[in-house]
Amino acid sequence: MTIFNSLVLYFIIWWLSIFLFLPIEITKQRKLKKGNDPGAPEDPKLKKKIIYTTLFALLVWTIIFITIKILNYEN
Repeated sequence: MTIFNSLVLYFIIWWLSIFLFLPIEITKQRKLKKGNDPGAPEDPKLKKKIIYTTLFALLVWTIIFITIKILNYEN
């Protein structure tokens, strides 16, 4: 597996993982302002979710990378 392939795999895993973490800890706005969507989150906590996504994607990528290396070693 080349470096480019590894980076593409990590990016795909990260992008899919972000959708797992986005709906966590969402609270609706208590006071609606004119023009705001009533379903919009009060505090989306995006920094926290990006950190979780990055760590989770790194873990999944490591497992996949090691599995690919083991399977290619036997061939």
